[in-house]
Amino acid sequence: DLKRLDGSGEDSGENPSKTEFEILSRMKLEMIWQILCGNETKLRETMDICVDTLSSNITKHGSTGALDLIIAFCEHEKDYPQRLLTDREDIMEHLRTFLMLDEDTRAGACRLVVFLGSKNPDIICDSVLEPLSSNLLDHDQRNLMIKTVETFLTLLRFDGANELLRRTSIGENLAICLESFQSGELESLGDFSECIFIASVLGGIVASDPAVLTKLLQNPSGSLGDVIVQILLANFKGDIRKTLLSRVTCDTIENVLSSNNETELRLLAEVLVYDHNFLEVLKKWSVADEQDYQDFQEIRLLADIEIMSLNLILRLSDTSVLSEVDLENVILPQLIKTLMDNPSQKFAALIMRLNSRAFQNEDFDMILDRFLEYDIFKESIQAEKETIARQKDDGDVVFNRIRGLPQEASCSRKYEIIFGDTLTTAAVKSEKVLCHPLTKLYFEVEILHTKGELSIGWISSDFEEGVLAGELKYGIGDDTESWAWRSRGDLGVNVILSRPWKANDVVGVLADTEKGCIRFSLNGRFDPGAVFEVEDTTVIQTLLPAISGKRAECQFNLGSTPFKFSPDPSFGSVEPILNSLL
Repeated sequence: DLKRLDGSGEDSGENPSKTEFEILSRMKLEMIWQILCGNETKLRETMDICVDTLSSNITKHGSTGALDLIIAFCEHEKDYPQRLLTDREDIMEHLRTFLMLDEDTRAGACRLVVFLGSKNPDIICDSVLEPLSSNLLDHDQRNLMIKTVETFLTLLRFDGANELLRRTSIGENLAICLESFQSGELESLGDFSECIFIASVLGGIVASDPAVLTKLLQNPSGSLGDVIVQILLANFKGDIRKTLLSRVTCDTIENVLSSNNETELRLLAEVLVYDHNFLEVLKKWSVADEQDYQDFQEIRLLADIEIMSLNLILRLSDTSVLSEVDLENVILPQLIKTLMDNPSQKFAALIMRLNSRAFQNEDFDMILDRFLEYDIFKESIQAEKETIARQKDDGDVVFNRIRGLPQEASCSRKYEIIFGDTLTTAAVKSEKVLCHPLTKLYFEVEILHTKGELSIGWISSDFEEGVLAGELKYGIGDDTESWAWRSRGDLGVNVILSRPWKANDVVGVLADTEKGCIRFSLNGRFDPGAVFEVEDTTVIQTLLPAISGKRAECQFNLGSTPFKFSPDPSFGSVEPILNSLL
């Protein structure tokens, strides 16, 4: 029965479905484990039977079932993987064979390879992956080479696989395959499909680590950098194969650029720009006319290659090479248009980097003028000015957007705020020098609707304001000049996470200016874990209410109407923040 886990299906003349087979396998595995648990002799016998099954021509399900059983034993018994690797060396040969079979069987073998590799990477890399890697260099065996590439693609679906592949020469061999193809030496590879597969595996191995790609580019026996530039310079209009290949290559570099390792990214940029003339990519696509392209995928790829190449070149220590490109009149307007059409953190960060690195501007005035060329931006700015004017006319505190795109946040004169799809920050604006009294100050925020992130709290007078300040990514709590309680999202410098808020929830925010602490409540109950200590009393005496969010709607109450959940009298005297602001 161990050798024929699908025996019941065959005996009945039916082929069990994959789900039925998995259920059957798990049921039998549970019975087997109960019998074998604690019995060393039978455990070894079972291991031998499973490995022997891999070398026999039983059924496809039987062999796959044996792989599943081996994996289950490995997960159940921590010493089993090492036992398997040392007592049954023939498992390596079986794995190499199964990795080259059909998709279903290959997937099980890939899973086992990754699992065993996590326990003993040296053995798996040397005995399984490295021998397969040599297939990539056998250009006379096209089918074998492509089958090997498909195996690596399947392998990369499993977490940790790219770490294993990096320990081998697979990356270098894949680069050689790409180079050979691009140079025309592989005439049999007339179809781009093979090259796309190869580029996809290479991208999976590189993932988001710039050091890996830089290492491949610096291989003295290869010219991968030239190949990348050739692919990205190719005219893909009307050619789906070239479009796909360019897309895979562009995405590979884009993924690398998502890394936070600025040192490695600078080195990568230097290699590609100075050694492989990568600037030509930006020069070509920055002046390309989208109207010449009708296919949506081609238009999107054109823009993505331009943005990716600019993002890479801006990582250089010296960006003077960009003098060969018309940044101010061509690239900047294109970037702003892209941001206005599709607001996102990536485009905001790129514009900010362009402003500081290429234009070497500390202010935002020049770029702000370009934003004002768009009606939606200009109209939103005008609406904000009108709201602020009405708040002042009513004798109220000014509360409006201070960070983010104006069209992404709408504040009413009575402090109701609606957030759009990108992160925006709104706060009280004070025209006088604040010095709150030594007391407890309080305000409330009612959640009217939320599907996204919300952060509620305080900011200091030094909190950075501006359209792209924070790059549409950072709100209150993400720096040292603000403190926030956050529903959904990540931790920040001064962020405490709450459970997700829902409609009708009321968040209470209290600042004890005498003791130097900030506290938060939800529907009247103060969370003992949601407390900040602010040591600088001069800072806590100048705090302003603030909120950051996206895809949400809230109503602020600074004290102009009765609070829904006033703090318990045990807190002592509590003043509405409005009293200190007016």
